[in-house]
Amino acid sequence: MEGLEVSEASFSKLISVTETMRFDADYFHKAYLRDEKSVQSQAKSFQKFSDFDLAVDGSAFYPAIEEFYDSGNLPFLRVADVDSVIDFERCTTIPDELCTRFETLKKVQTGDIVLTKGGSVARIGLVTRRCGREPRFDLHKLIKTF
Repeated sequence: MEGLEVSEASFSKLISVTETMRFDADYFHKAYLRDEKSVQSQAKSFQKFSDFDLAVDGSAFYPAIEEFYDSGNLPFLRVADVDSVIDFERCTTIPDELCTRFETLKKVQTGDIVLTKGGSVARIGLVTRRCGREPRFDLHKLIKTF
């Protein structure tokens, strides 16, 4: 059974230390668990978003807008479009006015960092049109350098 991986965790430990209450298998890959231990053992080397004066916002819940796909000029980023870089060439577009019509739709600006909520752990992309393929973020590699 090549490629099969098993992680074992007690339920009581899961609910006491996992703030996210995630129980999906992707969250418990051994590499991610090692990374988490590395971060915890060197906690002073890391900062939380709450340590910065940042605006954190999410648009995970928005109305069904598929009927507007490819009918505007505003790139609409979905999980599949974010994976260390943002693929502006393949992402769909929507009319700009939808963001004012539906308050749960949000706009991102050049320089914003996008973290996906679904799909996989730590899919991060830097929002930039001029060099959309230039910046590379691989959280797994960044953590291992400490």
